[in-house]
Amino acid sequence: MRGLHKYHLILMFILFLGMDSTGQMVFDTLFLNELEVLGYEVDYLATTKKSTIDSMFKQSLNNVDLGELLSSYTPVFIRSYGKGSLATASFRGTGASHTQVLWNDFRLNSPMLGQTDFSLLPNSFFDEVELHYGGASLVKSSGGFGGGINLINEPFHSGTPVVSLSQTYGSFNTWSSSAGLNLGNEKFASNTRFIYQSSKNDFPYYNDAIIPAQEMKQDKADYRNIGFTQQFSYRPNVHHILSFSTWNQWNFRNNPPLMTGVESSEWKKEYQDDIFTRNTLGWSYHKNRSRFELKAAYFYENFTYNLQNDSDGLPDVGDTLVHSLNKTNGVFVKAKYERSFQKGFELATGMDVDFESVNSNNYYEIKQRNTQSLFVQVKKDFWSRLKISLLLRTQMSDADMLPLMPLFGLNIKLLKNQDLYLRMSISRNYHLPTLNDLYWYPGGNENLKPEDGFEAEAGINYAFSAGDFLLIKTDITAHASKINNWIQWVDTGSGYWSPENINKVFARGVEFTAHLDGHAGKSNYRIFFEYAYTRTSNVNETSNDINDDDQLIYIPRHTGNGLISWGYRLYYINWNVHYVGEQNTIGSKLPAYVLNDVAIGKQWDFEKVGLEARFKVNNLFDTDYQAVLWRPMPGRNYEIFLSFKLNRNK
Repeated sequence: MRGLHKYHLILMFILFLGMDSTGQMVFDTLFLNELEVLGYEVDYLATTKKSTIDSMFKQSLNNVDLGELLSSYTPVFIRSYGKGSLATASFRGTGASHTQVLWNDFRLNSPMLGQTDFSLLPNSFFDEVELHYGGASLVKSSGGFGGGINLINEPFHSGTPVVSLSQTYGSFNTWSSSAGLNLGNEKFASNTRFIYQSSKNDFPYYNDAIIPAQEMKQDKADYRNIGFTQQFSYRPNVHHILSFSTWNQWNFRNNPPLMTGVESSEWKKEYQDDIFTRNTLGWSYHKNRSRFELKAAYFYENFTYNLQNDSDGLPDVGDTLVHSLNKTNGVFVKAKYERSFQKGFELATGMDVDFESVNSNNYYEIKQRNTQSLFVQVKKDFWSRLKISLLLRTQMSDADMLPLMPLFGLNIKLLKNQDLYLRMSISRNYHLPTLNDLYWYPGGNENLKPEDGFEAEAGINYAFSAGDFLLIKTDITAHASKINNWIQWVDTGSGYWSPENINKVFARGVEFTAHLDGHAGKSNYRIFFEYAYTRTSNVNETSNDINDDDQLIYIPRHTGNGLISWGYRLYYINWNVHYVGEQNTIGSKLPAYVLNDVAIGKQWDFEKVGLEARFKVNNLFDTDYQAVLWRPMPGRNYEIFLSFKLNRNK
């Protein structure tokens, strides 16, 4: 324990050591008008795999939630219970709680479940979606065995007055409305965004889980989400930026019955309400070669789940079977210092302090978690073709110190005159048990150990350009991770389940991505292909649940995405293909499926006004599939999208 505290003190010393340094100007910023960047935005010089979702891809799905965007254009596997229902992420074959999701560097994962519901994250609320793969997530936080997803709002916009409106109407009485207003000048900027999403979600499906099998219509599956974000930024001079952001949302959804239980649940009503507010305050100072950031945040969420008898269509208090009330509060503080030296040497240090509190009628009493984390990262360039990086992170939770978490990576430019790069990294990570794991009644286990993982990856990036006619970018990465003390809930035989540290899991795989972009006369084209092979197995000899050679449940071995896009003048057509391989479930398998989506649209670009109209067919070939066992998914369906954008300074 003394050794661990020694690491803690060393990192604190390094954090404050560099704050008096001076040097030449490199961090001063020139603010330009917004520029849309197209292409696969992989950081080729990074020592770990990091990418940003292409702005064109993001814009094409700006009317949906983040889960649909990630499942279409990234290797992240989204396990969805249906449109508007729970959607969680499996990153590189790990669990949903092993994907760390951050909004402007603050963690969104629930302190109770450790997961993030991607169906409640509107894509239009974020300027960028940044992915940190595997151990690269240690740059932002611990616990991301699979990786991390950082949702970014730009700290300061150009101040150009912009008004944007969009409206989508789709099958099953599905509506999605969004609006945005950007105002400001050189010193002050305001950005406002609003969304409204609702659907009756009553699509027809073929139910072969009952006898006799029959055509049915999904019932009690409607949902409604309303939310807004407001961001203010103030820049008194070129060195300082002050910012405030607030994100508020109200969510309601009915949870439909399983296909196996539609008859027995005829007189029951299952629904949940979720209200949250997330607020951040930040100060950024940058001058010469130094940059300092100080941020604070307050998060509050009120989540209610109800299961009621509904025999007369008007459930009352006496009919309530389950009433789960959960309130969470979180206060977070972050400090970060970056310094650039001569000869390609960089230093970054940071400190995080988190306090989370949960008041739940599923716990005996209010439960709290206090976490402090420190990190230091150094980078060095050699001969303009080799870069190495070392990161050390240490963390204390409720006075218990975790072992040191290191990340080492390197990047080599293999050919002097070609964009061909080799990337390798190795890391160690820890993931704390969730509050539900520890305190849920009945079944919580306060003796759980943190999950402990080692991860390694190696990848090659290549880019080739032949003028405007052709641009090719490819990336292939192999990865492997070994996770000890994997937490799994098991049947106690006493009528409830309880979590235990029983599993050792080995996850490995390969990710391949290729982009082709180009122009030919007045036409432009884009081809995108992505494939991921993921092998995740239990290697604990004492486990009776899964054999060593079996794939863990709900982790497909094969997934893939593809896009062919062609545009002529202001017309365009997009064809998306999404493939999910066979999945293991408890006692059965879900078959593989392929989904095809086609969209046709046109843009109008006037002097100060931009318009767009798009018609889209989802699940073009009416594929019958399930993403989660006995949860039906919609067949062929349609949507119409209209958008309006007014730019006064254009």
